[in-house]
Amino acid sequence: RNVLVVGDGPGNSPSADDRPGYIDIWWRGAGANGSFMLAIAFLLGRDRFARSRPLRVNMIIHRRTPEEARSELAQFLSSARVKAETRVIDSNGRPFTEIIAENSSDAALTFVGLRTPRPDEPTASYADYFALLSSGLADVSAPVFVLAAENIDFRRIFQ
Repeated sequence: RNVLVVGDGPGNSPSADDRPGYIDIWWRGAGANGSFMLAIAFLLGRDRFARSRPLRVNMIIHRRTPEEARSELAQFLSSARVKAETRVIDSNGRPFTEIIAENSSDAALTFVGLRTPRPDEPTASYADYFALLSSGLADVSAPVFVLAAENIDFRRIFQ
């Protein structure tokens, strides 16, 4: 099962439909979240809200080189035949919520992947993780938190 949680950001209001901005996808480059978020953004592109908003795929790096990340993003978007701006941002030890909030300040809609709960992780611990993430992104316009089912390869949708 896939999960989408629409956060309560400042962009979730009727007047937000008229606001310009990007549709941002924040992807770590692993798992199915990125492909699922791209599929949803692609489908949204058919809607009046998203049609005039450019798609931007963002990746925060801390262990790989910017060149590797750019190459991975370019290859994936090319194979998916999806046009999107890409940004690779080195974390430099900063919290990723801070980086997302800063770099998605001009976004009309922001997709953020959730990590998969660990097999032995108590529900309360995962709830704490989600609460920390959503509070760190409280000022992000229309955040959508995404957790894709692990057993579905959403990359195949675009091939």
